Amino acid sequence: MVREKIFMQYRQEVPYACQVNVASYIVRPTSKDFIEIEIVVEKEPQKIILIGKEGKALKILATAARLDIEDFLQKQVYLEIKVKVKPNWRQDVDLLKRFGYSGAIRPY
Repeated sequence: MVREKIFMQYRQEVPYACQVNVASYIVRPTSKDFIEIEIVVEKEPQKIILIGKEGKALKILATAARLDIEDFLQKQVYLEIKVKVKPNWRQDVDLLKRFGYSGAIRPY
């Protein structure tokens, strides 16, 4: 759902260079479930675009994603999103495996 919101909000600026991972999901019976999301990009300018001026773009993204997640889960959640830069992550075999991709990397 977070990746979908990235595509909708940023259009062609960033989405294809993003990887979205659920870093943790903690069920808390007496309060909102805690979900930590990690967005991985290849370059610092992509991170700056995702966060936006004073964090406003990331806040809009997080709010839209949180509302969809809450609708899907039928419960309230606390959603924390972090944006990280990992240069050339799409060419790193170990990172691709960690992110759930398998198979050989084909050269451009």
